[in-house]
Amino acid sequence: MSQKDHIGPYQIDERLGSGGMGEVYKAHDARLDRWVAIKRIRPDKEQSADSRERFRREARATAKLSHAAIVHVYDIFSDADADCIVMEYVDGRGLDEIIADEGPLDAHRVAALARQIAEGLAEAHEKGLMHRDLKTENILVNQSGHAKILDFGLAKPIIKDELDDSLTGKGQVVGTSRAMSPEYVSGDEIDHRSDLFALGVLLYEMATSQSPFKAHNTLATLKRVILHRQAPVHEVNPLIPLELSRLIDQLLEKEPEDRPQSAAETAAALATMTAGTSSGSIERPGFGFTSSMEMQALSSRRPWPWIGVAAIALIVAVAAVLWVLYRPNQPRIQFEERDRVVLADIVNNTDDPLWDDVLRQLFESALNQSTFAQLVPPAVVNDTLERMEAEAGTQVDRAVALEVARRENARAVIIGYISNINERYLLTAEVVDPESEAVVLSQSLEGENRDAVIGVVQRLTRDLRRDLGESLASIEKTSLPLERVTTSSYDALVFYSQGTRASSPDTAVSLLSQAIEIDPEFAMAHARLGTVYRNLGRNSSTILRHFDAALENRNRLTQSEQLYIEGWRALINNEPPITTMEKWRLLSNLYPELYEGHHNLGMILWVWFHDFEGAAQAFERATETGGEQRWVAYKHLGFMRMALGQIGPTREAFETSMQFNPQGQLGDYLYPAILERNYDEAETMAVELGPDQDGTILESRYIAALDQGNLEEALSWIDQQLDSPPQVTNLPRHIQIGEVTAIESLVLLGRTDEALAKLRAAVETAQSYPDSEPSYSVALALASLGKQACRLGEVELATELAEIVVRETQKSRFAIHKAYRLVLLAEIELARGRAEQSKELLRESLDTIETIQAHESLARTHEALGEIEEAIAAYQWLADHRGRAFVECQDVCIDRPTNLVRTDLALERIGALSAELGRNDEALVATQEFLDFWQANGESIPLWRQARIRAQELLSNDT
Repeated sequence: MSQKDHIGPYQIDERLGSGGMGEVYKAHDARLDRWVAIKRIRPDKEQSADSRERFRREARATAKLSHAAIVHVYDIFSDADADCIVMEYVDGRGLDEIIADEGPLDAHRVAALARQIAEGLAEAHEKGLMHRDLKTENILVNQSGHAKILDFGLAKPIIKDELDDSLTGKGQVVGTSRAMSPEYVSGDEIDHRSDLFALGVLLYEMATSQSPFKAHNTLATLKRVILHRQAPVHEVNPLIPLELSRLIDQLLEKEPEDRPQSAAETAAALATMTAGTSSGSIERPGFGFTSSMEMQALSSRRPWPWIGVAAIALIVAVAAVLWVLYRPNQPRIQFEERDRVVLADIVNNTDDPLWDDVLRQLFESALNQSTFAQLVPPAVVNDTLERMEAEAGTQVDRAVALEVARRENARAVIIGYISNINERYLLTAEVVDPESEAVVLSQSLEGENRDAVIGVVQRLTRDLRRDLGESLASIEKTSLPLERVTTSSYDALVFYSQGTRASSPDTAVSLLSQAIEIDPEFAMAHARLGTVYRNLGRNSSTILRHFDAALENRNRLTQSEQLYIEGWRALINNEPPITTMEKWRLLSNLYPELYEGHHNLGMILWVWFHDFEGAAQAFERATETGGEQRWVAYKHLGFMRMALGQIGPTREAFETSMQFNPQGQLGDYLYPAILERNYDEAETMAVELGPDQDGTILESRYIAALDQGNLEEALSWIDQQLDSPPQVTNLPRHIQIGEVTAIESLVLLGRTDEALAKLRAAVETAQSYPDSEPSYSVALALASLGKQACRLGEVELATELAEIVVRETQKSRFAIHKAYRLVLLAEIELARGRAEQSKELLRESLDTIETIQAHESLARTHEALGEIEEAIAAYQWLADHRGRAFVECQDVCIDRPTNLVRTDLALERIGALSAELGRNDEALVATQEFLDFWQANGESIPLWRQARIRAQELLSNDT
């Protein structure tokens, strides 16, 4: 409503809120020039005769009361077929808000406010009315500090003959579970002493900011009301005097006879405690409780009677009714679009343990459809549990989920419950605020049988999404029936749920296959099985068969699932790189909570396009959602920082990766130290990280040796790796990397015959590998070996290898395959003395994708053509982009060690060429830098000895 709207003769100023029955507005009565509060029956209640009669009864009941602690009723009227109550406007705050903001109140304030409330109750009880829903939410504290009791909407006559059963219905219970008296929960007769029990709860909450009985769900709360004896207030809050703590304990006695017998008696006791102050004075300095005042213990204590099966059944029945009815007036958290939520483990009150996984799967599938609320992925939850040092198998119960939510900055926790009563299933979902740990939303629905549960979860989660603030249009647009996006078969859903959480791939294959056998059109079961087969390295036709089956039933997939499957299908099916990249980019943009979208986009930008800045941004987003795989995202982010020359951020990313997973591809963790030329640190890490499980530590060790010119040591490490290669599922890259690096090292040491022998053996080994799908990795290895052959004078061998490389890569759509193919052809042209043709091929290679290989070959080509300035510029590019040597063609090419060597050797060539041009200062600086970096074993390297002679000559010339 706008400020110009009216309800009857009253001009509306603002909407104050809404409750279970009505909406409340602040309005101005121009006739009497006063502010009023108008409670207008909620539109969804207007058509219920019972609701309208209860609403009118609230007005009549409250109108009978005249007390400073009770909100006055001025008028009742109908406006456009809606009933309205006009009440006193109280400029103040809710007691629940005060407690939430300030925590436990001081003893003086508790007693003073409690005295006012008790006096108000005494007035109501004297007029024959109970409140029945006394709680902090129904108490306002005005600017003067006076308490005002609100909402007698549940008030009813105390005299039994005056009860109107038609207004509540048989067996229906209304109120707030945490403040219900034991006799009320048990279905016994109640009287005014039930209000006194609620007053005790209210005082307890004021004094401790805790509820004495509230538990994780309604049933548990009701059980605690009946069975649990609260911790005394003075134990929870030692600042509360003993006499006030004892009064609260007496108000909370289970038997009405053991409580104070009237509100007036309670008010008198509180007045004695606040002697010397008026009932409204709560800010008087120097106030204290009279130390000699002790409340007389009641002598008629009786042990709590044994509760039989019938009583427990009654509790369950009452709880079931309350679950259906209970819905808080308004969330106490401000939920905004894309806020994160944590899904706790299901509270399974049935005797069927399979509901644990099945129901969680249903909730996940339903909530993941929302583009408003962002469900924290299970992988992230598991990762958080590890950082919490939780034991393996820790259940994500209410307490654990709340802690996870706080650590992950999630806005809410959602807890699902399932119970079965007489073959029917009752499902409840609660939304809990991680900060206050209060239940701010609760929804319950019932299903007729086991198979109906799927549809119940659909309706339940739609209601939750609506109440959290998602628009109906958004819900309608993004929601697909769970029977479609999962399956209508309970048994298929059981196999699927267990398969997605299987501890081994083989078990997952078996379970998912059984789900598909029951429901052949179960799209996500096909998709998951295809993904498992991909992880197992099965052939592409098997993987594609299941991805295609999933996409044939795309009407049973959510948009994110469809994009995920299409992205992987494009990768496996060798679709154009741009097309594949855009599929993952779309998933990354539309579903920022999904790790796979960010990570796979980053890998494509890295490996296929060498867009290191774009890849870094994608990996950075992946670190925020990675869960158990977060360490991979941080490591890959570190590689991108290396490529961009950002040394500090590189180290930070690698160190973070290692914190998340100290056992993952250990050799990679040495690279930041090698990049900074801290070789002692790298060697210390290599020793500390051992044993070497995957060959990466050995690889990093010989890379470190190469980088400081210690070629003999590098060959020693390479020999160790070749003698005991790691077990890998596809092409053994480590063997190829070692062979190519060994050839390069032998050439630099002047041991040409050994290099030739190793080259021929490496070619034979590469050609003997079984054909792969596709065999691009073998082709790239042969391209690198062909380049080595050219430099050893084996042009015919290089030409034979080029024929294989061209045949294997000419159908490829990936830029790196074309770039390497062109580099090999250019090297052959250069070896045959056709430098111009070589330069043309290398320019085309660099236009395709920029690589160290092409830059280094181009620099040599410029030298051959006598283009010295251009050659120096090309070599300078290599020296300036040293970090790229660790990064280019990751998991595709095998030239990381040799690329690093070429960035080092570029300094020697800059020195030599600068000397030819007579630029002695530049020549000396570059040459000396090379000598310093390669001094570890320089005497054994002919090139190093030549550089030392040059440096000496340059120094002599200067002298």
